[in-house]
Amino acid sequence: MTSSFQGAADYRKFAVVAAVAGAALSVVGFGLDKQQFFVSYLEGFLWVSAIPLGSFALLMVHTLTGGNWGWTIRPFLVSAAKTIPLLAILFVPVVFGMHQLYPWMDHELMHHDPVLASKAAYLNESFWLARTAFYFVVWSLLSWWLIRLLVPSPDKLTDTKQLHKSQRVAAGGAVVFMLSGSFAVVDWVMTIEPHWFSSMYGALAVAGMAMSSFAFCTLSLILLDKKSPNMWMTQNNVHDLGKFIFMTVMLWGYLSLSQYLIIWGGNLPEETYWYHERGMGGWQVVSSIMVIFQFIVPFCWLLSKHIKRNVRMLPYIIALLFTVRWLEQLWLVKPGLMAGKFPIHWLDLAAPLALAGIWVLAYCTVLAKAAAVPAPAGHGHGHHHGPQDKGH
Repeated sequence: MTSSFQGAADYRKFAVVAAVAGAALSVVGFGLDKQQFFVSYLEGFLWVSAIPLGSFALLMVHTLTGGNWGWTIRPFLVSAAKTIPLLAILFVPVVFGMHQLYPWMDHELMHHDPVLASKAAYLNESFWLARTAFYFVVWSLLSWWLIRLLVPSPDKLTDTKQLHKSQRVAAGGAVVFMLSGSFAVVDWVMTIEPHWFSSMYGALAVAGMAMSSFAFCTLSLILLDKKSPNMWMTQNNVHDLGKFIFMTVMLWGYLSLSQYLIIWGGNLPEETYWYHERGMGGWQVVSSIMVIFQFIVPFCWLLSKHIKRNVRMLPYIIALLFTVRWLEQLWLVKPGLMAGKFPIHWLDLAAPLALAGIWVLAYCTVLAKAAAVPAPAGHGHGHHHGPQDKGH
């Protein structure tokens, strides 16, 4: 039995309202303060793009490892990954605002700053644009290739030729994605403050993508089950997804603390200033909110097995995580460009709202045409199967 996700179409009207309202406010903001617009737009892009990029990564992980959790959210992962080409279009305003965002694009500054001059071979406009184009082309092609080769249901895993083809693409794609995703975050965010560097920056970003994707796909599963019942939505499978969200919260907390401790222990001025500017001018409040509501609170909540299984409680936890994930993008981008200003500007709400509306509209359009993964005989009695999901 296969069920569709026609219920996703009902959410498109909300996406259109969000996109139109956010875009109208953003246009006004662009006329009033161009730098603030580009800063807010980049924040919104990072917040929204984490979902499709994380979904593509999780598709590769599930192709290699198997498990009921992946079949449960397969339609949502695939629909989100199919929107990756849209990200390239949404990134265009960042390209137009690159001189407002990246100080190393000022040739005079590069010439007179010996530290930046030593990085000129990498930090230059042409190479940055080429790398950005490369990321989007590679992600789009890899996601298209993998989706074409995916085994459609657990019952088809006996087709080992098809399975091994998809696993080879997923294995190579996972390596390429980890490297390209890390470099992309360095190019788009870390180079805003080109004197500072962290070897854990890319890993933190990928952990955030996984958190966003698990949270969003779990929310999609819960919200759409009322109108499009999904046979994969069992207590065990929801519990698995809750555990994965819990895992990404712990991973984010671990990597964030590790980065902080390494820089604090080194106590080098060229590294510690990055945390110093995020501990003053109101940013210390944002820093505290992130620690409390992106780690401590969800960690304590999700320790409970009953909450991880509770489809009424999980949406509230997910909403909290997405709110703080939005704050995290502000925390990463804004202090290095607009030091001393109040942390939140109304454009920091308008631009992400517009981007979220556009992306959700595309996602719901794709998902409304998708079909649920057929559940094998006896599904719902087991808990979690091995890498190839055999034995159903």
